[in-house]
Amino acid sequence: MLRSRSSGVAKRSQHTAGKAMDFFIPGVPLEKLRKIASKKQVGGVGYYPTSGSPFVHLDVGSVRHWPRMTRRQLLALFPDGKTLHIPSDGKPL
Repeated sequence: MLRSRSSGVAKRSQHTAGKAMDFFIPGVPLEKLRKIASKKQVGGVGYYPTSGSPFVHLDVGSVRHWPRMTRRQLLALFPDGKTLHIPSDGKPL
């Protein structure tokens, strides 16, 4: 049903398996939700601040995020450099 209503849904979307959600919390900046989710390092974190209805995507897949954060953004979240996330330059911290 999800794929029939949206052209942007992957064939094997974790949404269709009940393993993902897209959400926002009124009064909480999306950037803050993205940071909190990314720091947990469990699953995927998608960030869609310019969508018609801005949201953060969370799923239970492998640890990843999109769009990729810069090295500076990741170092702000993980000052010790210990993270599974890869910065936008493609080189591990």
